[in-house]
Amino acid sequence: MKFKSLEGDQLDQVVHVRLTGSEKSQLREDADLASLTVSALVRRRCLGRPVAVREDQVVIKELRRLGSHLQQLLERDGELCSGDIASALRSVITYMDERTTNP
Repeated sequence: MKFKSLEGDQLDQVVHVRLTGSEKSQLREDADLASLTVSALVRRRCLGRPVAVREDQVVIKELRRLGSHLQQLLERDGELCSGDIASALRSVITYMDERTTNP
């Protein structure tokens, strides 16, 4: 079976690496979190390419959704929130916006 990289080049070379059992388990876990094969994960890490963890993106999306709801509550019921709480909520929303645009 022939394999191709994302750039379309054929992946026809093999590198053998010795690992401990725990290192191999860690690589498998990291690959699963990133929805990659172990080979793809190792290639990306060795070549300095980014590895995005799928769950991070899901968590960020959910936090942005919650922050948006909090912002709506703050705007609607502003008198219920103290200035410190309102400031903290704005900081969280700003932080999540920055993380989503620049992960």
